[in-house]
Amino acid sequence: MERIFNLNQHTPKQPKPADEPVQLFNEHLLIKSFLADEFIKDSMQILAVYYKDRNTLLLASDKDEAFKKLHKTILLFVKVKNIEGDRSISMQEFLADWPEINSENRVLEFEYQSPMNILKVTLA
Repeated sequence: MERIFNLNQHTPKQPKPADEPVQLFNEHLLIKSFLADEFIKDSMQILAVYYKDRNTLLLASDKDEAFKKLHKTILLFVKVKNIEGDRSISMQEFLADWPEINSENRVLEFEYQSPMNILKVTLA
């Protein structure tokens, strides 16, 4: 005898992410394609460093040697989220290391520093 399971009845309905350039959604940093195409390009990893005193996350290309030397960085993996080219970066491990960061879904303030190719995200 076979059992049939309907997993949809046990999976809570997820809200849609906002249509904003940078946001935290389900413990993932979502970056819209227009910004990701310029900042991340085709990289599958980025460098990240968090400054607690400023509630600031700095992100840079994994090929940026100067950024690596200036900051104590970690590597985060980048995934293409949808056909539009939006990118998703898992923040679960990062949030586990910094439990004081609010992990609720929300739009995040950001500043893209084009000449240095650094994305500065405020996590407050």
